[in-house]
Order: sequence, then structure tokens, then C-alpha cells
Amino acid sequence: MRENVRTPMMLEMTGSFPEWKASGSNKPFTAGLSSDGKTLILKGMILDELDDVGEKLEYPWPGPELQSDSVMMDSIYDFRRSWRIYRSIGAAMDTIKGWQDLAFESKILQTISGETRMDAFLTTLLSNRIRLSADRRKVLDYLEKSLGTSFKMTSSATFMNQLRLPRLAPELYHKLLGFRKICSIDDSEMLSFGKSFTDVQLAFDQRMATTGLGYLCMVPWTTQVGDKIALLRGGRTPYVLRKAGEKWRILGDCYVHGIMSGESWDDDNCVDIEII
Repeated sequence: MRENVRTPMMLEMTGSFPEWKASGSNKPFTAGLSSDGKTLILKGMILDELDDVGEKLEYPWPGPELQSDSVMMDSIYDFRRSWRIYRSIGAAMDTIKGWQDLAFESKILQTISGETRMDAFLTTLLSNRIRLSADRRKVLDYLEKSLGTSFKMTSSATFMNQLRLPRLAPELYHKLLGFRKICSIDDSEMLSFGKSFTDVQLAFDQRMATTGLGYLCMVPWTTQVGDKIALLRGGRTPYVLRKAGEKWRILGDCYVHGIMSGESWDDDNCVDIEII
């Protein structure tokens, strides 16, 4: 089942995926420039602040390497590359586990009526890019099973956590975690294990985060605790802003579960937001 694989946003056909209209405004888009031409002035609202930010999810497979004329050197390169893959797989497992903890250990989590925390977590992981023609329940159940199979911590991970290895030697921890995971997978499971990384491809180079009001988000990897979630008039998505003196810098757009259809937009609360 591949309904949850997203095409690039610019290539998405209208009506194929849930529409994003986070600003939800019926008023026309307006923008201005400061007198010195260095500041963009937009209408919008600061909605919330990020209070917990997970690790960046990195793609686990390194690219091909140049081959040498030496069999010995090629063997060394292959060995080093294998351990980089183990480290990347372990880091991905650790990151997904941390994201799950964000969703399930948060005292307050904003969910849509009728959905569980797991539903909110999975939908956020996909940025809700689930085809409207797909069976949504089957897609979420499939992804939950995929995560449970490929990203579930092994018993050795529990032991390493008891030794506090993640804090004392995080890189070694990730290498051992990935190595043990690969060793625990049968040949018949290897294909589905590889496909599980395709299932979460929308989340690569991003972080999962929660806000003070309990919203679950997918945010740019440069995001830090204390950055703000903003809605800008005319914007399809929310944006992550960082304070820069009396003005703001845009770090990028983001997915915030529960407000992508304009649920939090209020024209009456709009103010001038100065962007540099």
C-alpha cells in the first residue's frame, strides 16, 4: 500500500490531497516594505511558541563512494560505510522514538475529534499528505505497523539505555543500535525494512515538535525551543519565526496538526509582522 507516498507539492493535482489553507482569510493578501526597503511587512498573528523540539530525522543511506585501485582500501571503505549506515539507522530509530515520546508523554496534545494520539502522531509524521481517494484508516494502520516493525527498539537498546550509553557515547549507541537492528532482521524482512524509510520520507530533514498550547508539529530542522508559530495572511501553511531584535526571521513553513484548515485564524487579531 503506497497511498501515503507524496509527490512534490508543486506537482500535486488539485483535489488529490487535503487542502492547506491555514490562514483561512477571505481578505486579499497585502504586503509592504519599510522606507529603507529592508523589511517586509505582512499581516498575521503569532499563534504559539515551541516548547519541545525533537531531533532532526536524517536519511540513513550514504551515497556511493569513489573506488580505489587497492582491494585493501576498498575493503576499508566498505567497512567504514557499513558502520555509517548502522549509525544512521540507529539515529533514525532513536529520533522516531523521541518523536513518539513527544506525542505520547505531552500532558496536553491537541487532537481532532474522534482521533487518538497515535492517529495524531502518524498524521503529523505524514504532514497529512494522504490521498483523499485512499482509505485513511488503512493508511494510518499500515504506517503504525511499519513503524512498529522497523523502528521498534530491540531488547539490547533497553540494556544500553540502562547503562546510559545514549548520553555518554551517543554515536557509539547509534552504531550499536543500528547494527543490532540489522542483525535481528531476516532476509525476508529486509525489503519491508527498507520500504519503511520511504514511508516516512516526508519527515526527513525535519523535526517534530510540540507547542505550549499542545499542538504537534513538523518543523524545519533549524527550529529551536522558543521559536514561534505564526499565521500569515494568504499563507497556505503556518510558519516558524525567530525573533531578531524587534523584528522576525522566517525559518520556513511547517505542519501544525489541527490548524491547517484555518481553525485558528482570526482576521481581527492580525497585526503587522516585520520580516527581515
